[in-house]
Amino acid sequence: MQKRIQQNFETALATMIQNHDIDYDMLRATMKNVQKEASAQLEEIYRLTQTGKSEKALRRIHRFVKKFAPPEHPDWVCPSIHSEIELEVYPILMQERLQGKHFFPAPVPMSVVYHLWGLTLVSLGKIADAQKRFRQSQEWNPFARLNYFYMDRYCEENSDEEGWLQNIRQEYQFAIYPQNLAEAYAELGCYLMHQGKPAEAAAVIAGAGVLTDGTFKPAALDEDFRKALAAQQGTGTDKSFAEICREYGIDEGPDAGVTAAFKEAAAKAEAEARPWTAAALYRQLGRLTGDPALTARAEAIEKEIPEQD
Repeated sequence: MQKRIQQNFETALATMIQNHDIDYDMLRATMKNVQKEASAQLEEIYRLTQTGKSEKALRRIHRFVKKFAPPEHPDWVCPSIHSEIELEVYPILMQERLQGKHFFPAPVPMSVVYHLWGLTLVSLGKIADAQKRFRQSQEWNPFARLNYFYMDRYCEENSDEEGWLQNIRQEYQFAIYPQNLAEAYAELGCYLMHQGKPAEAAAVIAGAGVLTDGTFKPAALDEDFRKALAAQQGTGTDKSFAEICREYGIDEGPDAGVTAAFKEAAAKAEAEARPWTAAALYRQLGRLTGDPALTARAEAIEKEIPEQD
């Protein structure tokens, strides 16, 4: 049964690639079946990892990737993204990668299975190999923040300052959620502490407000790091939060490319008479920037939407 479902999906996608002509109802039905089966298998893989059956989990992961990975084609880009916000913003942020190609989100969460693959390898002590899987997971979905955390810890433990800083910049570049932005700042604080610059680390953490927000606790800010920060009370630096960020290749507030992508996607949604999508994009950008005018714009759009009978 599963083999037939996967073959149907591959045939449908291959036909679309070649002819741009397909029965979309059949494709949607096929994808729904694939997604249902994939979810069941992912849950089983997760249970195996949680109960210490790592070798068995790896075998299941290998079979999962073989069965569910979208057919590779040079003219298609199939990221593992599914939320409305990601679907709207991704094509704009990834314009260079998508240039001249077709965009078709993978029907199953490939990013999740590669992340589980990395975690399973970690449990087996294969830390270096795990980084390759976390990187692959990040390639499937650049917005998945936990991949960055594990890659950052590997760089920290191996004193790979260049790789660590590159990860921070990449997470910042794709921070379309407040949590991702907070994690990027938290990681910069950890990086600065590792560099022997505790006063600057404290300035970044204070400037980002990631310890005082109360709604989200970045994974990088563990108890040891918090104690080290507490020891810096009474010390300071002449550099501002924004100055320190720019020195290390990021900025105060979301990346300019992210802000521009949200506004472009929202304007496009409005032009295409998709007001709920436009409002969702403005609202999310408002959360990210803290700009109440963007939230007000979302509310204004929603008020203009005719009520459905």
